[in-house]
Amino acid sequence: MIIRKEGSSIRIGGDFEITPNLLVGKPINNLNDWILDRDVVWTDTGRSAIYLALQELLQKGIEKVAYLPVYCCESVKQPFFQLGFEIKYYSMGEDLQHPNYLPDDLNNKVLLFINYFGFENSCIYSWLKKMNELQNFYIIEDCVQAAFNNFNHSLSDYSIYSFRKFTAQPDGAALIAKSSLLNLELETNFDNEEFLSKQIFGKVLRAAVEDEKVYLNLLKESEALLDTYIIPNQISEISKFIMKRININELKQKRRKNWNNLYHELKLSDLLKTNIKSLYDSIGNNTVPLGFPIVVKKELRDELLLFLREQNIFCPVHWRINSSYFEEDYELSNKIITLPIDQRMNDGEIKYIIENLINFYEVH
Repeated sequence: MIIRKEGSSIRIGGDFEITPNLLVGKPINNLNDWILDRDVVWTDTGRSAIYLALQELLQKGIEKVAYLPVYCCESVKQPFFQLGFEIKYYSMGEDLQHPNYLPDDLNNKVLLFINYFGFENSCIYSWLKKMNELQNFYIIEDCVQAAFNNFNHSLSDYSIYSFRKFTAQPDGAALIAKSSLLNLELETNFDNEEFLSKQIFGKVLRAAVEDEKVYLNLLKESEALLDTYIIPNQISEISKFIMKRININELKQKRRKNWNNLYHELKLSDLLKTNIKSLYDSIGNNTVPLGFPIVVKKELRDELLLFLREQNIFCPVHWRINSSYFEEDYELSNKIITLPIDQRMNDGEIKYIIENLINFYEVH
């Protein structure tokens, strides 16, 4: 099993560390390698990128009505609310692959869709193709959970990427447009200094100490700063420095390998036949997964999360929905867990996750 630092115990998933090896490494990639010929604005966060896209749409005279999936992060809604949009919701169904409650009238409005967990949202895109033949509207494609995928979605007017869930950089997002972007002014990073400082200190401390209390509050406080008011900033120099030193090809291959290994081990354990359902059964040739989402009994979900955390396996929940109006999405939000498969992990840690899942269900 991987040891994060000499003398420390195993720690799987959670925030990425900023390590000395990362900082002293030589540049090995170009930030623009995967952008191809599209227009791009580099900014600090995914919500800033959405905000900038909406600003441009308002300059084009769009109606202030937006359609969002009800199963989404609060940060996705923030720029719409801040700019005075009326938000209407649609459902992605019990498995995020059967959309319903879709709008009939999209003329001069905007719809945002999400490529969940790094997987292509082909079902909603197929529907958008049909709608595009009948109406004129705008599409924002949220690729935050699919940061290193390049889906061939030519209809999307804007694609939003963010890299903080995949790498150790404290900020960094990209707004990519189908057509030329208007002149969008970005602030310098001075307004973001407190956020960046707490992110950097937290990530450095996570690499140096075992006690999570030392760094966790810093990271939580930094994230809370983003929830107040969006002022789009440029991507920071430290994030550009770090990202240039990340082997993106290796990151892609390792995540794919870990996903496949975890799926294989789950099948061998019989857990998929009894207590766990995998939200996806395979990954496409170009899919770079964020994590391995599973569905469990909702009465056991939070207990399982706590149990895994006690074993130093950190599993995020995406996302908690407050309303039960969309019943299928609401039920999913109470049953889903994302198992880690990130590039820091090895085969021993995959087996460690399986062992602990088996241990949990032996007594449940």
